[in-house]
This record gives sequence, C-alpha cells and structure tokens, in this order.
Amino acid sequence: MLCARERSGYRVADAIETTGNTGVMQSAESVSVNDFVFDVLQASRDPHMFSLGFAYPDPSLYPRQHLTKSLS
Repeated sequence: MLCARERSGYRVADAIETTGNTGVMQSAESVSVNDFVFDVLQASRDPHMFSLGFAYPDPSLYPRQHLTKSLS
C-alpha cells in the first residue's frame, strides 16, 4: 500500500500504518508510452518551442566552405 506524505511524495506504507486504515483505495491508472511519445512529437512541431536536447546543430553552423575546399 502506498502512503502519501505531505511535501515528500509517496512511499510504501509501514505495516503499522496499514492496520486499521480506512483510506480510499484507488485502482492503478494505465499510462501509454505511445501516447506520451506522440504528445512530445506533436509539441516539437510547434514553432514557438525549442528543444534543448536536440542532437543535431543548425545546418547554418556547419563549416561548408572549409569542407568544400577540403573535398575538392
């Protein structure tokens, strides 16, 4: 059984706390990872959002002239 502690979050309740407990039991909530990923991908399409975890820099930052010169 989980026990809520104010300003600390949730933790597993001790055996002493669970005896005589008349608290309301709530069923588990199903969370879909696919829905979360879809929400993140949809948010990335927003032009007002900027991802700080993006792995690829802006192409304007690439040294194209130096690369072209080296390859030629």
